[in-house]
Amino acid sequence: MTLLCGVDPGSRTNAVATLDMSGKRPCLLSWCTLTREELATFVSGMSGFLAIEMVEGIAFDPVRAADLIQTQRAAGGAECVAHVNGVRYECLSGREWRGEWLRFPTASDKAIRVAIEATVDFDADLPRLYATDRKHIYDAIGVAIAAAPRFGFRRVAIPASAMAEIAREMGVVRQKAARKRAATLAKKRAA
Repeated sequence: MTLLCGVDPGSRTNAVATLDMSGKRPCLLSWCTLTREELATFVSGMSGFLAIEMVEGIAFDPVRAADLIQTQRAAGGAECVAHVNGVRYECLSGREWRGEWLRFPTASDKAIRVAIEATVDFDADLPRLYATDRKHIYDAIGVAIAAAPRFGFRRVAIPASAMAEIAREMGVVRQKAARKRAATLAKKRAA
């Protein structure tokens, strides 16, 4: 069994997903949410490979900036603990792993869900993923799968039918963004 763990750090909790990469398809063996201290303990005692999603930049919104700083502290702490304990790790930003694996750097949560549910086997004994955890656990799975080739694993291909659905979803997202931009410009011109 070859283990690959993905971490999606957050300002309060960190999502961790452990995948078995030895089969034809990755298999999700476990998932959990941990505090920053629990994440450091987990990383220090792990064997296998670790992929960490890193913060790509700090927003200038005062509310969001504080959360992003805490998120970066968690990610940086996991990276330091991995380095000190000799754990092989890779750090990828959200845009980076989405672009590498999904071909859409700004992929929506729905697109990520479609890709993961089409490519990953879920252990039947796992507890149910609730909506509050799903987004973060799926991000942890996604960063692990995107980093897999960097550790010498084969690239996990997304089936054509799932890629078509992802492309449709991203088209809808782009159309909504274009309408929103047009409405914003119309308001500015009217003012």
